[in-house]
Amino acid sequence: MADTLTLNVESFKEAVSSVLSFLGIAKLYPHQENALFQFLSRKDVFVNLPTSYGKSSIYQIAPLVASRLRDFPEHCIIVVISPLVALMRDQVASLQKHGIAAGYVFAEQEQTILTDVERGKYNIVFASPESMLSVNRWRRMLTCELYKKHLIGVAVDEAHCISHWGQTGNAGNVAFRKWYSFLNELRSLVSNGLPFMALTATASKHTKREIFRVLEFTTPHEIVESPDRRNIVYVCQQIDSGQEINDYFGWLIDAIKEKGKDAEQFPNLCCDNCARNCKCNQLGCPPALNVPLDRNQDDKPLTIKRDVSTAQRKILRKKLECLQKSLVTKSMQGDQKERRATVLSCPNFFLEFTKTQIEQVLEHCACIASIDDVKRSAEIWQHKHAVEVCKIFSEVFDDMIHMTRSEDSDESEEDNDDREDLSIYF
Repeated sequence: MADTLTLNVESFKEAVSSVLSFLGIAKLYPHQENALFQFLSRKDVFVNLPTSYGKSSIYQIAPLVASRLRDFPEHCIIVVISPLVALMRDQVASLQKHGIAAGYVFAEQEQTILTDVERGKYNIVFASPESMLSVNRWRRMLTCELYKKHLIGVAVDEAHCISHWGQTGNAGNVAFRKWYSFLNELRSLVSNGLPFMALTATASKHTKREIFRVLEFTTPHEIVESPDRRNIVYVCQQIDSGQEINDYFGWLIDAIKEKGKDAEQFPNLCCDNCARNCKCNQLGCPPALNVPLDRNQDDKPLTIKRDVSTAQRKILRKKLECLQKSLVTKSMQGDQKERRATVLSCPNFFLEFTKTQIEQVLEHCACIASIDDVKRSAEIWQHKHAVEVCKIFSEVFDDMIHMTRSEDSDESEEDNDDREDLSIYF
């Protein structure tokens, strides 16, 4: 936990304005300014903002703003942990074009540049976890007097790599990049009280917990915005061998030609209800996309608190695992028997109801009594999955709140599905 510093708000705003004027930037977004202020106040910061929001700008201007504040030295340095040399190279090239002193560390880097890094020439130093932690030269650098005086903090860009690359889900396996799981060692190398900032656009609840654990975040300042882009989805479509691609995606190509960059939502797309009712699967029939919508229900309290026996928990797990298997099995059967070109919403299909969601439901099973409870307790976006989970809970517990027609109307009134017909959604 960093030792906080009380910044003068007016001085901070003047320093930001001066830096933005130097860089030719009109203004910062509110989240960017907030993250920067908290970081320079020596608070650990967790930034989870959508792709293209401008997360990198936060740590890029941090040393420039700090050097204009009386609480910091005239020359300030920030170390940025980045996963790929290509990313470091691109960012350094862009920063240097704007007159910002930046360099990056990797094995094949020119010795003159590496020497300049050690001498504190650069305001921004990019490096991989492997460089900073497994090479004695850079570990010593972080502990030297020059860096103790001028270093203002550490930023971990693409912080989801801590979980995705630094951890292994199977005992005995070696993590893809094990040094990501040892980033907390940096706290012992830098001056006591320096803040850490973790930035990502991709953080599930599990990933967030791993980031907090590895970076030793206790009560960081959190800046979070939903990554859901309603105009962006992944779809996977099987195309028959020899079939013209325009036969399948002509509607999309035409929409882009007509609207260009303004084609945020294509008029050809069916809404969820219409798409569910359409089983023709003919060429030109739009895919049944199911984009997650409003999920701002996290602040609402869960409905009840029940006692769950070990036997009930085992039965619940078994039924949830059966549901998960049935979703996959029936969708694949539909692909083989009924369809010529099956369209799957990839993130929902592969990530929407897996072991992760099952464990989340089991973790909160004592408090789930309604469809809304399911959605708040687990990372389940699709309404139909929440309905099926509630049906299972009704089979296991006798205290479930009745699912009213209004609560289930989006699904039941349109297609009156039961579990045997779930494959039509995929």
